[in-house]
Amino acid sequence: MTVSPERAPRNAMKDWVIKPAFGRVGEGIGMRNVTSDEEFHQLQQLADKRPQEWIAQERFETTPVQTEDGHVYPCVGVFTVNGKFAGIYGRASRTPLVNQDAQDVAVLVRYVGNRGDQ
Repeated sequence: MTVSPERAPRNAMKDWVIKPAFGRVGEGIGMRNVTSDEEFHQLQQLADKRPQEWIAQERFETTPVQTEDGHVYPCVGVFTVNGKFAGIYGRASRTPLVNQDAQDVAVLVRYVGNRGDQ
C-alpha cells in the first residue's frame, strides 16, 4: 500500500518506507533499521514539511538471491505514463534498500500464447 506520509501511522514507521514521490533511482529513501536513524529522521522532517512531494509505502520483505558474489536483493518495477503500462525495469542491491547504489539488471519477458495474438 502507498499513501501520503501524513496517513502512515507514526507509531509503526518501522513498517513503512518513505521516499520522494518523483524519485528516479532510489535516492532519498528512508527505511528503518537499514537507513541510519539520523538520515531517516532527516527524511521524515522533509516529508513532514512538504508531504505532497513524498510517499509512504508499506514495507515488505524481499528474499535475497544467492549469486557467485553473495546475496543480492532483487527489485522489479513498472513504468506508467498517464496510468498506462510503459515498461519494466530491474535492479539488484546488496541490502534490502534498493537505492541509487543498486545495480541495473536486465528484465526479460517471455511471451506465452499464440503467435497470432501478438
